Parts: sequence; structure tokens; C-alpha cells
Amino acid sequence: MTDSFLLNWSTMAVSLFNMTLMFWLGVSILLNAEQRTAGTWIAGGTLLTGGIFFFSHSAILGHGVSYINWGLGILWSVGVVATLIFPYLWYILMYWYAGSKARDRHKRLPALLSVALLLGLAGVILRAVSYFIDRPIFQSIFRYHVGIFNVPVTAFSIYLLGCIALSIDLLRKSGRGNAHSDQISDTARQKAGPWLIAASLTLLLVSGFVAWAIFWIKLNAGTQVLPNRDPYIMKTIARFDLIINLFIASMIIISGKPIVSYELFTGRALPRKNFLHYWRYVVVFGAGFGIILGLMLSILESPVYMTLISLTLVSLFYALFSWTVYVEYYRFVNRLRPLIAGERPFDGLSSTEVDIRTPFYALCQQTLQVHIAYLIPFGGLFPLIKIGLAYPDPDNTYDRPLTDIFGERVPNRIDHYATVTLTPLDPDHHQGARWAVPLWTQRGAEAGALLMSDKINGNLFTREEVETARLICERLLDARAIDEFARRLMALQRQKIIETQLMDQKTRRALHDDVLPLIHSAMISLDGRSEADGKSNLAISLLTDAHQQISSLLHDLPTAPVRDIKKTGLINALKSVLKNELHMEFDRVEWSISIETEELFGKLPDLIGEVLFSAAREVLRNVEKHAKSTQLDKLPTLSVTASVTDALRLIIKDNGTGSPGQREKDKLVGGHGLALHSTLMTVIGGSLSFESVPNRYTQVTLTLPPISEFD
Repeated sequence: MTDSFLLNWSTMAVSLFNMTLMFWLGVSILLNAEQRTAGTWIAGGTLLTGGIFFFSHSAILGHGVSYINWGLGILWSVGVVATLIFPYLWYILMYWYAGSKARDRHKRLPALLSVALLLGLAGVILRAVSYFIDRPIFQSIFRYHVGIFNVPVTAFSIYLLGCIALSIDLLRKSGRGNAHSDQISDTARQKAGPWLIAASLTLLLVSGFVAWAIFWIKLNAGTQVLPNRDPYIMKTIARFDLIINLFIASMIIISGKPIVSYELFTGRALPRKNFLHYWRYVVVFGAGFGIILGLMLSILESPVYMTLISLTLVSLFYALFSWTVYVEYYRFVNRLRPLIAGERPFDGLSSTEVDIRTPFYALCQQTLQVHIAYLIPFGGLFPLIKIGLAYPDPDNTYDRPLTDIFGERVPNRIDHYATVTLTPLDPDHHQGARWAVPLWTQRGAEAGALLMSDKINGNLFTREEVETARLICERLLDARAIDEFARRLMALQRQKIIETQLMDQKTRRALHDDVLPLIHSAMISLDGRSEADGKSNLAISLLTDAHQQISSLLHDLPTAPVRDIKKTGLINALKSVLKNELHMEFDRVEWSISIETEELFGKLPDLIGEVLFSAAREVLRNVEKHAKSTQLDKLPTLSVTASVTDALRLIIKDNGTGSPGQREKDKLVGGHGLALHSTLMTVIGGSLSFESVPNRYTQVTLTLPPISEFD
């Protein structure tokens, strides 16, 4: 340490900052690796070696270079060894990263550098052993560490500069061809190349400063030991140290960007967005921690205060980190809201089809941020959807065959979920699309594909973005398929209703116009026989019973609802049901429906009107079966109310005994009749609700969306 407070503080702060970032990067690479390849271990080891160096460097700065004991002697040794190992590991890392083509011209260099490193380490060990044997212990430790400058300075400088210069040469020739890469890794490598070259150039500058500092110290220090140096020399060494630390800090930030943004050494096909966010938090934490703790180390001497301050800083930064995580979570939810809060499959089924274009466009604009995207259905969903979506031009539909996207075989669902990869495409042959994501149904069948261009900002897609896009697009295709499937079922149901009504009318006409006259003629013929016998009387009796049963059946058959709804309107059709079909007597029937409301109900589409009328008629039939007056000497009262305020509501209420228990309620609403009509009401976007208070009333409410949704 020097007599300059600002210089001591700055050097300590930068050293702590470098130590924090290098340890975090090294450990994160090893822990987050999907496949721990050789590059993963080399990258993690390189950064951890740098972290170990700055750990020893910070400890030595805290005690001062003139203070020597056994512990600091070990730290000096560790720092010297890390200084020799780090440039070698950096070159080996770039050698692995550059790819096979760039390695062709460096086949023998790793072996030569390995020999140089081993010779350097052996020289350091022999020098240390000789000093420990020949000198008093403390002086030997000190002179050993100063003695690194007595190791051939030229050889060390050449070794240091050579490792970094050769790394730059590898990066300059790097390209595709790494055995561990795929298409997306090659893209990441191309984008990360300039960052790693900049980091290596910064290291080359650091190596130059280190060599210059070594020669300057060797030139000015002579054979003196560091404790006896004058303040000018010590302050100059401290300035060299600060400048070198600042350059190394720049190198860490520059190299950290591609490491976390493209996950070069974790073996993941796609980077994770959270990894980049955490890196930013660590940079802020390291800077704040280094500045505050460096200041405290420069002005405080008590270890108790240092421990308390360190714990306070860690707690404070962890609280801030937790807060930022929650803020980011809510931002993520807000970005997803327009994607997952779209129209539900059953909403608006009666009018327009489910809108999947709006959430798809929101996905392309806000989450993926792409120029072009296509949502293409195929497989089991194709007969239900057929036409996909295109962004931003809805008319620019994708018309290439499926085999042009994924080849002869669509990627396996389980394999894709495990790796979350993108299938590369040729934009010239796929209408501007650069990447493809396969989509599946819930059961794992092929559902479609999402095709998209590169991002507008040129960055890579993150793992979270691809997973979100895949899930949202699968949901959109499912919603559109469910909507179309329900529409087809409704069309079939409507056709079935019409056919049933026609058959009922035909049966009624045949019985009334053909069968009954024949029976009546047979009865007259038998009755007019001159010689009536017992058998004739029996036949006449049987024919009379058959005639009466058929007449009763014709009387009980319901009238065709479609004709009544179209001619008289829905409300008048219900009045006709109450008058002609129900045989129960009421004390009074109250119709609380205005003329305007009745006209609005009459404007409902045919299908909606049929479903609503059938449900209301079934409710009236249940009223006839279950309604009983609470007073034995009085008949029940029935009221029918309609309103069109925020929705179309038809309320049927009686003041009968109500439902005495859950069993009766289940019997009323859970029967096959009302259960079917409740389902049909849900399909057209409405609902059927039941409310009963024992000995007071029973009320059934039929609800539909506003009339504007059916225009």
C-alpha cells in the first residue's frame, strides 16, 4: 500500500470487482452447462484461475506488499502460479472455440506452450525450494516472490505476449467447423467473435503493460528488496497495478457479454434471457461491493467492522436483487397478458370465428420482435384450420410443403423439449423465414410449425422466447381447431334439429291424415256388419283403444319451434308453449318484457334463437313437473322477465316450494334435458344458472352475450 488514499482505494475496489466477476462467471459456466464438454471445463477453469489470482491480489493489497507471513507467502505463491497459468488457459480456450479449420495452423503450438508452462512452473518451484533451504524463513519467502523478476524476464514476457497474440490469430481465422456445434452455435460464434477478439486485444494490452512494468521495476529496483523501495517506486508500481487491473476489468466485461448472451461454453443451443439479466446484476453488485468494501479497507482496521459491513452489503444487494426479480416477473406477465388473454374458444362462437390473429401479432411484435413470421397448421389439425397466419402481411400465406421445412422427419417432441433448438431455413426458399419451431398437440401429435425471420435487433432468440412462442402458438392452433370443431358440431346439431322437426311433422301428418282415417273406416266397417259376433266386438274395442292412443299422442306432441320462432318471434313462441303444451294451471303468469326487449330477442340469429328457445321450453317443462305452491289452497305463480342491459337475460321464476335439498337440485338441473341445454348454451357463448330457496322460489336464468356480438 502507498501513502495515497485514493490510489489505495481505487486499486482495492477494482481488484475486488475483478475477483467477484471472474468467480461468478467461472462457477456459472460450470453449474449451468447443459453438456459439460472440454470447452466448458476450460472456460470455467480459466475464469476461476483469474478469480483465484485476484483473491490473492486483494489479500496482499489489504496487508501491504511489505508485510510477510506464512499465509501471505502462500497467497504470493498462488498468485504467481495463476499468473503463469491464466494466459495459457486463455489460449487453450480460444483454441477449442475457434474450430477445426483455424486449428490446422496451430497443431503443435499447444504442446510447445504446455512445455513452456511446465518449465516455468518447475523453475518457480525450484527457486522457492532453494530460497527456503538457504535463507531464513521470512526473508526467503519475500525474496522468492521478488525473485520472480529474476526469472528470465524476457522469456516470461515472450510467453505472456505469445499466448495472447496466438489467441488473437486463432480468433481471426475462426469460423464454422467445431465438432460440438450446430447451426445456431455457428451463428452465436459469429456474433461472439468480435467480442472475444476485443477481449483478447485488451489482454494483449495488459500483457504489454505487465512486460513494461517488469522491465521498469527490474531497471529501477536493481537488487534492492521491496520494503526498502522509496515512495516514488512504490507509488509507480501501484499505478501500474491499477492500470493493469482496469484493463483486466474491461476484458472481463467485454468477454462476459458473449459468454452470457450466447452461452458459448455451456453447451446450450439457445441462450437464456435470465442469464444475461443476472450478469448485469452481478456487475452492479461487484462494482458497488468493490467500491464500498475497498473504501472500508482503506480507512478501517477492525475486522469486526469489516465483517458487519460486508454482511450488510450482501443483505442489501440481495434484497435489491430479489426486488428486481419480482419486477422482471411482473413485466414478463404483462408482456404475456395480450397473448394469453385472447378470446376463448366458446366466446363469440355464434358470430365470428375465434380471433387468433391479434395475439399472434402481439407475439411477433412484443416477444419475438421479428420481421416476418408464419403460423402453419398441419397434421391432425390441418382439416380443421387449413389456412395459417402470416405476419405482418396477412395475405402473404406460406405455401411450401412440410418436407421443405423439417425434411422427411419432424423433430421428436421429447428431444425438442429437452434441447429447445431451432431448425435453420434458407430465407430465399421459405419466403423470408430463417428459423422453424415445430408445434405439437397435447398428445404429442404434429400440430404445425412456427416460421420466423431473424430478430429486428440482430440478437439471437433466447430459450425463454422460443418456449413462450411455441406454447402460445400451440394454444392458438388448439383454440382455432376447437372453435371450428364446435362450429361443425353446431351445424350438424342444427341440421339434426331440422330433420327431426320435419320427421315429427311428417309423422304427425301421416298419423292424422292416413292412419287415423283407416282405423276409423275399419271401425265403421266392422260396426256395420249384419252379424256381429264376439270377435267383431273385440276388434272394434281394440281399434277404438288404438284410435284414442294415437289421438292422445298427436295431442301431446310438441309443435315445431322453428316455425313459431320465425313467424311469431321467440317471446310469442314461449307464450304459445305455455298455453298449448303445458297442462299445469298457474294462479297467474307475469310477462315483464318490454316491446323493445321483445324486438331485440326477435333479432337473434336462427341458430341462437333455436338454442335459447329449446332451453327455455325445457325450463318451463321442469317448472310443470316440480313446481308446487307453498300453500295448499293456492296455485303457484310464474314470472318471465327479459332484460338487455349488459347482456341478454331471460329469467323464469316460480314461487313454488323450491328445492328442499341438493338432491332435488341435482334432479332438476342435472337431468339429461337441462344438462344438454346448459351445454348448448355454453357452446353459443351463454349460460344457464339455477337458484332455489326452499319454500320461497326457484329461478332459472338464461344468459347470452350482448346483441352486438351477433351482428
